Amino acid sequence: MHWGERLVSDFLDAAGIEWHYEPHCFDLGTDHKGRPRGFRPDFYLPAFDLYVEVTTAKQRNTTRKHRKVRLLRELHPHVNVQLLERRDILRLSEQTFELDDLFPETV
Repeated sequence: MHWGERLVSDFLDAAGIEWHYEPHCFDLGTDHKGRPRGFRPDFYLPAFDLYVEVTTAKQRNTTRKHRKVRLLRELHPHVNVQLLERRDILRLSEQTFELDDLFPETV
């Protein structure tokens, strides 16, 4: 896991949200050379039936991830997927929580 994925996993753990790391690979057809392409989103949140892809690339370098998410949505319209970009992850890292917000049963 890279730092962005670790931050998201820590946040999900603190929020008590069940998650699975890269549990499925979706077929995206073949590339221009006929090689198979797949996409394995970083997280699956079963309670929300949601896949989450995390990218820490700078905004100008996220085109490839956006293309994969768009293609996944086109080829597998039943799959709910969300892309979290660097700015989203940085906002998440700036959040502050009181102990009782994260662990109300222990306070």
